[in-house]
Amino acid sequence: MAAVVVVAMVVLGAAAFIALEPRLPGSSDGRGPACSPKPCTAPGGFELYIGGASLDGGRLVMEVSFKNNTPAGGFEAVTYRHTSTADFTLAYPANNNAKPITDAACPGWEEARIERGAPSPTGPDRLCFNAPPGGLADAELRWAPDEGVFPVAGSIALHNVALTTASPSSTASPSR
Repeated sequence: MAAVVVVAMVVLGAAAFIALEPRLPGSSDGRGPACSPKPCTAPGGFELYIGGASLDGGRLVMEVSFKNNTPAGGFEAVTYRHTSTADFTLAYPANNNAKPITDAACPGWEEARIERGAPSPTGPDRLCFNAPPGGLADAELRWAPDEGVFPVAGSIALHNVALTTASPSSTASPSR
């Protein structure tokens, strides 16, 4: 009998937690609110924008920026969201997934804190991958930022991203 009471309390506690967690209306793709300008994704209101991309020496180089439009309230303990290069994957056909390259030309950045409600996106930061062998037609950038207890993820199809033949601005620097 005691086990039933404990299970019931856990279920009720989880339901209350979910009910109190702030939510934003979903976008048409079901991955969170709509964002603009494209290409972008906004899982849970935490927005990612690709501002420039190039193929340079077999490397895909992108400049990414972030904006935090997550709702306040619920069980929020902080006013920021964080992300890093470790939150990204380049996915392409045949179930191939690649993690970002970090080196002198593409330094990694760890735990960028993006404050809620900033008027403009933070960044750009450089993000690099080995270019997929079949091109970008079926590739997508997947992003799984730390969004709290219930993780969310977003993706951007790269066939919509305009590419240049030279690297994006070498002035891209960490936003921290």
